[in-house]
Amino acid sequence: MAHQDVSRVKGFFKNQVEYFDRGIEALHLYDSNAIWLPDANAREAAGKLRIIIESPAPYGDISRIPELVDTINKDYQRALDEARSESAKVVLQHKRTVEDHVSQLLAVGDPEVDAISDIATKAQRKFELILNTVEDSNSLSQVIAVQPNSEKLAHGVIEQLDSITVSPVAPTAEVVSFAEVVRSTSLGNNGQLKTIHDVECFMEELDRALKQQVRKGAAIRLQER
Repeated sequence: MAHQDVSRVKGFFKNQVEYFDRGIEALHLYDSNAIWLPDANAREAAGKLRIIIESPAPYGDISRIPELVDTINKDYQRALDEARSESAKVVLQHKRTVEDHVSQLLAVGDPEVDAISDIATKAQRKFELILNTVEDSNSLSQVIAVQPNSEKLAHGVIEQLDSITVSPVAPTAEVVSFAEVVRSTSLGNNGQLKTIHDVECFMEELDRALKQQVRKGAAIRLQER
């Protein structure tokens, strides 16, 4: 090995290995989250960083690593902040859906008050834990993953509540048309569903409205006369 090469290697381990290690970490961070990091600058920075990291003699380019790492980290932080905001909004919506469902059950004087309150309290704690994860986690994939987990929790809690509260329909049940139930919802009354989010919200609200009618002893007529 030439004297100049030996000097570069010694200088690397003395002064630059920390930069190199940070470059490896940033490249791993990008590769693990590339699907959520579409920014062209971050993609370009990752490409340049990869060339340096994989070079058999990167010594002359190591001074470029901090700037490339900073570009990747800034894009990651931007994506993380956006994911936190969106996930918190989704979790709070699921939490409110459960709270509204509990309020409806208690408003009609359901006899299973203690059981309903116990389920609601446990659900509240679980939603708070999910929100804490959104706020505290620095893992982009983990923050995004709470959204389907929160939805699963909300559906599970509502099914659990309905399993202990739904009453059989009496023989002399009031008959309510399906169209009336649709019109009783806020979105159904507006008459238009323009986005997937509108559809999801409408289906959740319609589900609650139909079950509320059944709990009151009504029968739902699906076809208009």
